[in-house]
Amino acid sequence: MVFHKAGDYAAFLGAMADATARTPRDLLGYCLMPNHFPLVLRPHADGDLSRWMPWLLTAHARRCHRHHVSARDSQRGGDRDWHSRHSAHRTALGSLPLATIRSFCVATPCPFT
Repeated sequence: MVFHKAGDYAAFLGAMADATARTPRDLLGYCLMPNHFPLVLRPHADGDLSRWMPWLLTAHARRCHRHHVSARDSQRGGDRDWHSRHSAHRTALGSLPLATIRSFCVATPCPFT
């Protein structure tokens, strides 16, 4: 999920405004939905979109992590050992070829070119 509650939508719109202040672009349309957000953008110059999107996504991910993960961990008394408890999953997935992992994410796998 990209957006968990109403405040996440507002924060994302604020992050979009901050990203635009850093790298101008025209926003022609958008639709924020719980699991994705299509955007119609027109960059002003070459490279603008490749600077704007990573900044926006990183800012939003950091905010969500601070807000949701920190709140969850404080309710449970912290979760410092999460990585050690889940290392078996990382090891198992790490032994699979990347194309195999991707095929689990799509309804109909196709050759990766």
